[in-house]
Order: sequence, then structure tokens, then C-alpha cells
Amino acid sequence: MDGPSAKTIQIIDNNIKTTNIQIRCNEDTFDSIELTRIKSKVTIKMKNQLPVIVVKINSIGHFDEVLCNDEFDKAKTLSNYEKKAEHEINQIIVNGIEKVQQYGGDSFGFGDKYHLLDAKTFNKVADHWNELFVDAKIKVQVNIQIENVGMRKKAYPF
Repeated sequence: MDGPSAKTIQIIDNNIKTTNIQIRCNEDTFDSIELTRIKSKVTIKMKNQLPVIVVKINSIGHFDEVLCNDEFDKAKTLSNYEKKAEHEINQIIVNGIEKVQQYGGDSFGFGDKYHLLDAKTFNKVADHWNELFVDAKIKVQVNIQIENVGMRKKAYPF
């Protein structure tokens, strides 16, 4: 796997601590946010004989490139960017997991994680875990806090 799918595995396994995402502000202009201190936590439970996999991701964000003239001195602007960044990471994770589910294998190691969380229940489904994983419900919760703009809050007058 490569590209966003590989990033999904790295984020879920806590192997990636820093990454950049682009936030579109109009048709051909983007701002870039560096995400640091990325931490994920996975919980797995069985509900109606199907796994429910919850991935929680927390991170701190810093702007590292700004091409849009937004009012970064306003809390509402930063909150809007946090929501956009959370949505972007959510899409990367969900799309990556769904792509792996299409292949029919658990390359994320969710089965191993479930075994560590609840060995007794996992042992009942271990022989057909990959089939269950294909139909698993995925819930992703992302929390990104933009700590500091890291630059002038007002754009230079051009």
C-alpha cells in the first residue's frame, strides 16, 4: 500500500508523529497545516455479531504555509480550520480502512488489538476474523487543536 492508505496504517499504529495536510480555501488555493503529536487509540467491540472499530485521533496543528487571506487573529477562523483539518484526517482514515476492507484482509492488525483487549471474545471469532473485518463498522473521531498560527496574524498589504 502507498499514499493515503499507507498514511492511514501509520496513523492508526502510532508510527507517524508529524504530517501535513492541505486545506482548500478556494478553487486553486490551499493553506497547509502541520499536524504534530499525533496519537491514536483504537477500541473494538462486538455488536450484533459484527466488530465496531472506534479510532480516536488527537493532534496539535500549526500553519506552515498560508496562501489565503483569512483573519487568523479571530478564534472563529481557527475553529473553522480545526474542523476542516479534522474532516480531512477523518476522510483519510475512513477511506484507507474501507480500501483495505475491500481487499478482505486486516492489514491494520485490528484482530491483534482486539485479542489484546478481549481475548475470550476474540478467540470465538478468530478463525473467521477477516470475514468479520470486511463488514466491520468503522467510527473515527478526530480532535485537532491549532495552537499557534506561527506567523503574522494579518496579511501584508499587497
